[in-house]
Amino acid sequence: MATTTTTKVLNMEFLTDEDSRRTVSVNDPLETLDGEGVSLAMESMVAANTLCDSKGNLVTLANSANLTTTTKTVENLF
Repeated sequence: MATTTTTKVLNMEFLTDEDSRRTVSVNDPLETLDGEGVSLAMESMVAANTLCDSKGNLVTLANSANLTTTTKTVENLF
């Protein structure tokens, strides 16, 4: 018997004035997710000045976002 599972991860990448990157990942995002909503959420995160890179620099720009879907099938042989 085989079992199949699907997982989704939303990865949002931000930039700082120092050209460093900060990625925020969300496991199992809402099914109603769309580009416009993600963009607005990211811009709100930037405006709130709540995200920093590993050196303490505030993020200043929402750079990109992607949704990764992974499907895994496990087949029990015995």
